[in-house]
Amino acid sequence: MTFSIQRFCFCASFLIGGTLVSSADDELFSKVDIESVFTTASSTHASVKSQESNLSLGSGQQPNVRDLDDLFDLVRQFDPQATRELGTVRRQQMIGDMKKTVRLTVQGDAGRVLIELELVVLSAKPVANERDLWIGLMQAANTDDSTFFAVRNDDENSRRRLVLRSSESSVGMTRDSLRDRLKAFGQFAVEHSGFWQPLSAAAKQPKKPAEEVSQPEQPKENEFSLIGNWVATPIKGEAYAIQFQDGDAGERPFQLVHVKDGKSTVSSGKYGFQSGSLSLKSGEGAPLTSPLSWKDANQFELQIGAAKVSFQRQP
Repeated sequence: MTFSIQRFCFCASFLIGGTLVSSADDELFSKVDIESVFTTASSTHASVKSQESNLSLGSGQQPNVRDLDDLFDLVRQFDPQATRELGTVRRQQMIGDMKKTVRLTVQGDAGRVLIELELVVLSAKPVANERDLWIGLMQAANTDDSTFFAVRNDDENSRRRLVLRSSESSVGMTRDSLRDRLKAFGQFAVEHSGFWQPLSAAAKQPKKPAEEVSQPEQPKENEFSLIGNWVATPIKGEAYAIQFQDGDAGERPFQLVHVKDGKSTVSSGKYGFQSGSLSLKSGEGAPLTSPLSWKDANQFELQIGAAKVSFQRQP
């Protein structure tokens, strides 16, 4: 990715130099690779601290830790499990309920000890609210002048790691002061874990809601249609046939045929259905009301006297 030297320098000062301003908007994030911002900030921070150390050494103050041997001996005084490898002192430290690797090394003749805490392997996939998380890390870096977040590229496996770094003066450094600093360093990581943990490749990202499959809603009882022809044969020698026709409320016609013992009766009039109750009104008399319960759209039960009669829809 290419961008101007002016923007490059601006990003470095933006992260390290002080208050996070409103320029951290979507336009900035679309133009500048966030890793470049953090890598540049790391270099700038290390350079500034090296200059500060040179000033201290120039005043006659001598570092207590001159080389890796001194640093290893100092760390082993409070952590016998610490190891020495590839020019660094390596130890394990609990960060909340997680065990993380901390590496310490001596910065040349600058009289400083560099501390690096490995936080997470960064996810290669998009992360929910990623922009806000990076801004949160920027803001966190502004609360501690000696501590900053950075992105480290591991060339061997092409993985990117988010690390927390600190550059400490070794002038006056003792076993207790280094141990306390590492403890505070770890606490700083814990306090801001809400910003870096979601960036981990191992973090479970919120799943996008699966597209809902449209399911036809089961109609309520009142929504089944009575319109059509229905028959029922409750017992041998008896049958019902009823026809419901469409129409305006209160004006819907019905016709009922009842056959029993070879005799048939026919009645007609207006019907209504509401709240599980079927009303049949014929002539000027009072309507006959009976409970009706649906089994499905093509079958219902009607209470006739003491019996429940099952009606089936006819083609």
